[in-house]
Amino acid sequence: MYNKNMFLKIINYAIRIIIIIVGILFICGVFTPYDKSDIPTIIGIICILFGTYRLIIYKIKSKRYEFYSDDESNDIDKKN
Repeated sequence: MYNKNMFLKIINYAIRIIIIIVGILFICGVFTPYDKSDIPTIIGIICILFGTYRLIIYKIKSKRYEFYSDDESNDIDKKN
């Protein structure tokens, strides 16, 4: 069970970091080297903001989950 949870955490962090990296690549012009419009820059900024938002929300929710799961395990220990 522990290995599965660790694997899922790694996958979650990896996907969110990849989204941020894709945004940076859009801003640098890697995907659209000949397009001089602002569209790739805007898409890059949106990807970076979205990836950062998802990373922060995942971190907050995982801490909250750990806090509540610790509370439940303490309650079970007290009953026994």
